[in-house]
Amino acid sequence: MFLDVDKSTLTTDYQRQKPKMDYWIEMLRKTHEQLKTFGLAEKIEMWGPETSCADTTKIIWAEEFEKVRDIIDVHTVHRYNLSYDEVEMFCDFMKEATSSPLAITEFAVSPEWRNWRRNNIEMIIEYARQGVVYAVHWLQAG
Repeated sequence: MFLDVDKSTLTTDYQRQKPKMDYWIEMLRKTHEQLKTFGLAEKIEMWGPETSCADTTKIIWAEEFEKVRDIIDVHTVHRYNLSYDEVEMFCDFMKEATSSPLAITEFAVSPEWRNWRRNNIEMIIEYARQGVVYAVHWLQAG
């Protein structure tokens, strides 16, 4: 499902995303330089890029952000509508794309899995089993 993405089909998406990625990488480098100037670079973790996009685009961002692996401490993504059973596949998919530790800064359970057997706590436990350093459940009210 996730690992079967044909990367040759990503060219158009990459070209569309490239200016954004270049901008964020430049800003990360500038921020890091300022933190070094003030002696804070070793005290403050840099997290990013906080992607909330299709899985194919997540590959592009993760691979591009490997260029600033020396600056990025944690790679962050949002991921919605997975079932409990898909968490391991998704984490494997992201581990192939980035060597940074992974944080899921927003997630939600797929509607068909919202029952006592596949709840948010099970998702958090499975993310932890997969080595995710941070998992925050998105709760939308209203």
